[in-house]
Amino acid sequence: MSATSTKSEAVDAVKDLLEQQDSTAWTNADPTIYYNWEAAFSEKGPADDQPAELYVWQPVDTGIDKLTADGRFLDEDHSVEVQIWTLDDATTDQYMRDVIQIFSKYLDSQQDTTEFITLPPTNARDLRSDAVARATSHYLATVEISPRKLQPTD
Repeated sequence: MSATSTKSEAVDAVKDLLEQQDSTAWTNADPTIYYNWEAAFSEKGPADDQPAELYVWQPVDTGIDKLTADGRFLDEDHSVEVQIWTLDDATTDQYMRDVIQIFSKYLDSQQDTTEFITLPPTNARDLRSDAVARATSHYLATVEISPRKLQPTD
């Protein structure tokens, strides 16, 4: 069963849905989930023997278009990024796949379970090759989720 969320802001809804996942959703230990602004860049990433850390934020503006000719509805197209930080390159890829799998359940109409029509995963970036070789370094991947909402104007 998919998790549900009553959060009306895209970043809040994505974070809420991730936090509601039970242990079966994750290949490895349950990650710790934060808003991106909760930690300075220099403080991001797990310490030794700690689970992955996921950071959720909105890196770009929300697209807002008039949906109906009479202007009664707006089509909001959000872009939310989930950053995945680990100390192991293999687990980074596994968490990235887990996040994609979680949000693949929200491809169709979700108005009964969330404030959004859809919350599909739309992009994934594997940034593990940016880690410094032979140094303690975090591995990073990102998954972009694109929540879409129809917002009445009245």
